[in-house]
Amino acid sequence: MNNHLWLMAVSSPVQFNYSLVSYPALSVLEVGNFRDSAGQHYLLQADLDFHQVAKGTIPQELSLSVLLDDRRRIPVQARVLAGVTYHFQDGQYILHENIAEFTIDGKTCRGILEIGFNANEKRYFNQRNLKEIKR
Repeated sequence: MNNHLWLMAVSSPVQFNYSLVSYPALSVLEVGNFRDSAGQHYLLQADLDFHQVAKGTIPQELSLSVLLDDRRRIPVQARVLAGVTYHFQDGQYILHENIAEFTIDGKTCRGILEIGFNANEKRYFNQRNLKEIKR
């Protein structure tokens, strides 16, 4: 995994879940869903350029616009309340895991704002590695 972003927030009945992941062989994997206060469930896409988040840092606030599958847009804001940073394999993958307060379409929720980065680009899968494996 190159890097990832995960946002999850809940305040009954509102539920929000969004993931943006980059793998060496799949550069953008985006999935998400939203359940509004009326109990309606939607798939979503977010207007978020992951490169806006600096490598190795975690923003204290994050704002994005979310497009629901009914073509409606809703605003999402997150503010970090507390967090922990983990370093795996001697700092090769850095994970920032945070508790955050969200405002989703005007409704206040609590949840997770998580961002991770792979510091070792030599571990990335690439076409050259694939050709070597096929031989």
